[in-house]
Amino acid sequence: APQRDKPFFSKTGGQPDVETKPKEGFFQPKLAISKPGDRFRPLGLGGGKKLKDFFIDTKVPKSQRRQIPILCSKDHIIWVVGHRLDDRVKLTSDTSRLLRLRYLDGLVGEQ
Repeated sequence: APQRDKPFFSKTGGQPDVETKPKEGFFQPKLAISKPGDRFRPLGLGGGKKLKDFFIDTKVPKSQRRQIPILCSKDHIIWVVGHRLDDRVKLTSDTSRLLRLRYLDGLVGEQ
């Protein structure tokens, strides 16, 4: 089992990867763009935060925010692609299974 409490980020072919533990309901994820009022629990923050405030704090230009894909489960944001994983899906010493995700720009089906 993985022995880390933080996600593993790497750059493969210029695209971000992330490893996470699968949660119930996770296997029907959807890729979306942010909506006003969206909230998540950024890994390492210790609580919830509005996505808008997260983007401001991490200095993402307003013109780029709606271009950043958001991977969501039926209940919450899983990953702000290329930026931060949600704390609820981080790897821990108790993690027995993991899922590696890779976002490849331009391969998303029609909206």
